Amino acid sequence: SSAGGFRGCQICSAGKYSASGGPCEYCPAGADCSDPENDGTPKDPYPLCEPGTYSPAAAKYCESCPAGKQCATDGTTDADITGDGDNCPAGSYSSLGSAGCEDCPAGSNCSSTGTPGPVADLPLCQGGYYSGPAA
Repeated sequence: SSAGGFRGCQICSAGKYSASGGPCEYCPAGADCSDPENDGTPKDPYPLCEPGTYSPAAAKYCESCPAGKQCATDGTTDADITGDGDNCPAGSYSSLGSAGCEDCPAGSNCSSTGTPGPVADLPLCQGGYYSGPAA
């Protein structure tokens, strides 16, 4: 007769973790779940995504923060940057993977929130208009 028990431990797939040998569970939003051999706990199973990155729940790895957004803290989630959440304020911009926003240079038109960079791609003021110190 053959034994019906479990024969060995197996690694959870990327994007999942197992606490104390329990079943594999999806990783929480904001966590860096790229190491399938990490055997964390349910409260904080993996390191958090670093500033400049974010992750949705069950993600296998952290993704670069979208241009025009700011992912300034550890553990930024997709919910944090959805809609107008974490948009750069008017007068500033951010590039893909930026942790924070930077001031728009003189001559650029950054009048709305969430202006995407890089600086070379910023919209310019049209003829007859300026931005910067009063002329």
